[in-house]
Amino acid sequence: MRLVWRVIVEGALLFCSLGLLGLMGGLALFGWLLKNYTNDIPDFKKLENYQPPVVTRVFTGD
Repeated sequence: MRLVWRVIVEGALLFCSLGLLGLMGGLALFGWLLKNYTNDIPDFKKLENYQPPVVTRVFTGD
């Protein structure tokens, strides 16, 4: 009976350790992706006055 509890406790510790390690790895990956893919995003103050180059065409029906 004691061996069964030992196996259960060791399994639970292993499961929790692997889960924590996976969570830390996932957070590290998320931080790395966030850092790499947000470098070229402009500041929102620059976007406030952004004037895109637009060509306007007017078509008439006559």
